[in-house]
Amino acid sequence: MTTKKLLCAAVVLTTVLTGCSSAPAKTEKKDKTEEVSKKKTKDSKKKTKDSKKETKKNSEKEETAKNEENTKEAAKIAEKDTKEAQKQHAAETKKAVETAHNKDQQTNHKTESTTHKHEDKKDNKVENTASKPDTSSKPSNSQPAKQDKEEHKHNWEKITAVVHHDAVTHTEQVLVRDTWTEPGITQFRCGCCLQLFDTADALTAHQKSYVMQGDYSHTGSSTVDIKAPTYHPAEYETRTVVDKEAYNETVVTGYKCTICGATK
Repeated sequence: MTTKKLLCAAVVLTTVLTGCSSAPAKTEKKDKTEEVSKKKTKDSKKKTKDSKKETKKNSEKEETAKNEENTKEAAKIAEKDTKEAQKQHAAETKKAVETAHNKDQQTNHKTESTTHKHEDKKDNKVENTASKPDTSSKPSNSQPAKQDKEEHKHNWEKITAVVHHDAVTHTEQVLVRDTWTEPGITQFRCGCCLQLFDTADALTAHQKSYVMQGDYSHTGSSTVDIKAPTYHPAEYETRTVVDKEAYNETVVTGYKCTICGATK
């Protein structure tokens, strides 16, 4: 009986000890699992954040490329509109010149037609007058004068005027003198008597004269800057350049008949 009790006690003690040893292991395993899970979650968040940054960066690049493409397209459209406007202006100018030329031709044609009509009318009247017998014995002095005044061939003379056109000019800046530096003035001083000389040769001659006398105290020297170099900027002047000389143009303003004074 005592042996059985001892065996039971040993079994119970072993079970308790086994449970106590396994509990910390399970807790430690659970902590490691949670730590790994947290790390995976953190890495996932970091990847998501990096993915968002990359997406945003790509979106900005796409938007920039799109803006550049729109700018180029707008520039092409503007250039196309400019070319079309220039073509239209050239066509309108050409049309205006042709219209003016045609108008001049029509005017000349009308003048010639009017002249021919007057000539035909005068010839017809002369023929009718010649065919009719002279039924009136009284001479008419006023009728020929009236006919000469009303029926004649117009002698059209041009009426002109002189139009002055001023010269076409523009101004521009012309270089007169380039930049230059005015040299400074330097003198040479004897180290003994402090006498100043304009050139180094003059100072040397001064020192030699004392050396020849056996006095070597005047061998020292130094330079003195009397005036520093002066910088002068470039000089420009405004000149008028003639692109087109002035000229006078004689234009036709109308026509006047030298016989009756009629104008057109």
